[in-house]
Amino acid sequence: MENEEIMICSAAREIKNGDVVFVGTGLPLRAAFLAKKVHAPDSVILGEMGSVDPDYIRPPRGVSDPVNAVNAVQATDMIDILGVYLHHVDVAFLGAAQIDKYGNINTTVIGDYFSPKIRMTGSGGANDVVSVVGKVVVVTRHEKRRFVERVDYITSPGNVVDGKRRRDYGLPDIEIVVITDLCIFRLKDGIFELESIHPGVSVSHVIENTGFSLDVERGSNTPQPSKTERGFRGDSKIF
Repeated sequence: MENEEIMICSAAREIKNGDVVFVGTGLPLRAAFLAKKVHAPDSVILGEMGSVDPDYIRPPRGVSDPVNAVNAVQATDMIDILGVYLHHVDVAFLGAAQIDKYGNINTTVIGDYFSPKIRMTGSGGANDVVSVVGKVVVVTRHEKRRFVERVDYITSPGNVVDGKRRRDYGLPDIEIVVITDLCIFRLKDGIFELESIHPGVSVSHVIENTGFSLDVERGSNTPQPSKTERGFRGDSKIF
C-alpha cells in the first residue's frame, strides 16, 4: 500500500500517553507498537485476541503473534477484552468495507442484506466498540466504492443514523478519524471533513476517489514522519 509509512505514523499520533488502546490486526498493530516505543510509553495496548499491555520486543505480525503475550499484564481472551475492558478504552482501531460521510461503518454485506453481492464477516466486536468508545480510528485504503454516500448496511453506528443523532439512540458522542493512503478525514459537527492530504496527493484525486461530497477548505498537509518515528524499527521492519 502506498504511503504506508505515513499512515502508520499518523495512526500512532492518535494515541496519547496514558491512553488505553484497542487494536486489531494490520497497520494498527504497528501503529500501537510505534506509539508505545516513541511517545506514549504509558499507553496500555489491548489486543483483540486477549493480550493486555504486552512488552513488545518487536512489531507484532498479527493478533495471534506470540510477541503479543511477552511480559503481558494478562493473557486472556476476546470475551474479556470486549466484555470487561472495552469500557475503559480511550482509542479503538477498526476496519471498514464501507463508510459514509457521517461515520457509519459497514462490515456486513455489500448489496441487499437478504440477497447480497458479498457477505462479509460482520460486526465481530465492532458494533460494541463504536457504541461504547469515545474515539475510533479507521485505517484503510482509499477507494470510491469504500467511501459512499450511504452504506448498504450499518454494522457500526456513526454520528447520524437515519436522520437522528447518536444521542437520540442513547449512544455517547464519538470522535471518528479515518486515515487512508491518500489523506486523513475527521468528523467535524457530525460530518467528515478533509483534515490533511499526504505528500504527493492532490485534492482533486481525493475528491475523485470519495463517493460523498467533502469539505476540503481547511485541508492541510499531513506531517511527514519525524526522524525518530522513521528511525525506530526495533528488531523488525515497521514500515
